[in-house]
Amino acid sequence: MPVRKAIHEFKRLSLQAFSNQDSKGPSLFRHSAQFLFSHRYKGEGLNSALQAAFGRQPLLFGPNEYSTSEKVKVGVLAAVPGGRRPYLFTNYSRNPTSPDNDYLVREDDLADEMRCWEAARSTAAAPTYFPPYYHEAKRQPYIDGAVHRNNPIQILEEERRAIWKDKAPPDILLSIGTGIQIGADGTPKDVARAQKTAMRLRWKGLRGRLAVGLDVIQSTLDCNRQWDEFVSAVEWDRHTHRVCHRLNIGLKERPPKLDDVDAIDDLRDKARRYMRPDHASYLNDRYPSAHKHIVAVAQRLVAALFYFEAIHINEDERCIGFLHCRLSRSMRSNFRHLLSEGPTFRVCHKIRGGNWCSSIFRPNFDDRTFSGRIIFQIRSKHRVIEMTLPRWGGSWERISGFSGPQS
Repeated sequence: MPVRKAIHEFKRLSLQAFSNQDSKGPSLFRHSAQFLFSHRYKGEGLNSALQAAFGRQPLLFGPNEYSTSEKVKVGVLAAVPGGRRPYLFTNYSRNPTSPDNDYLVREDDLADEMRCWEAARSTAAAPTYFPPYYHEAKRQPYIDGAVHRNNPIQILEEERRAIWKDKAPPDILLSIGTGIQIGADGTPKDVARAQKTAMRLRWKGLRGRLAVGLDVIQSTLDCNRQWDEFVSAVEWDRHTHRVCHRLNIGLKERPPKLDDVDAIDDLRDKARRYMRPDHASYLNDRYPSAHKHIVAVAQRLVAALFYFEAIHINEDERCIGFLHCRLSRSMRSNFRHLLSEGPTFRVCHKIRGGNWCSSIFRPNFDDRTFSGRIIFQIRSKHRVIEMTLPRWGGSWERISGFSGPQS
């Protein structure tokens, strides 16, 4: 779906979701109840919007009208009111990791599985804004999983390791923020006061509500803090650490509230200005600007489209195989456009003395199979395949480490 259409659909869904306001009681009591006990909006508007977007019947897990051989693994987080852990609803299954500490929810009866719209409704039930979603089959209410993991990157990494056992590093770990307030120096604004308030209310069981509904600044900082903690924890694994990226925009004002639908266009314009090449300040000191960071992420994603499959190794250590592109066969025009950019590949070998030598390839890709045959001499067991495009300015990126497409 094009970005422009995605923005339009999101605005339409938001307008419908936030149209059915709960007007119980006097105004003063209503605002107090919203913070402590109740919610601002009824669930009917959100239910209808999600049912229109996903349909009423398709299951998140199991065969449905969206099932294909190229299905992308999807998971959303929810929580139980008053619970101490998040729950993960997915469109895939895997072996349990632990009988007592596994986030994944899987039902014995397929009919009891979450429908797509129900999973979306559960993870969208932000405390103080929407009531919990009660799932009849499970006899369980669910709320937004952000009350436990405002940034679910750690759970994502645990899932990756549980699904793919080959210990290959990820192609990229990308986290996308929704904006954070910055000070005059371009760094995240100090919110020590909000943090102290959060700690005082922790004993009342309101920590999750506070993060989602009371202080937007604190919520966005929680996302960044959880990301920073994750990146620090994987620093020992240089292959994983170097592909960790978090994109975000700095806002001079407080980020808009969750239900401020009228602020979407203004927020989009601010994001565009922040992402321009001539915008100097940026949250991530590894890059001079947000634009440069996006370019780096885009190059990493393009390179990750390709992977190598070895077919045969001769007695003289010549490797014969194919470079494949992961793009769906329905994206033939996109693949042809990518080839028109002139991709170049090289096989790099680590030889004696720690030096690297490389062989350059420009394979002839078949636009029916999205594959191109290459042959190279094996010089060492330490080797990688990289690619570049002319407009990358001499920068090379490793292609995917997987030996085949991952469904």
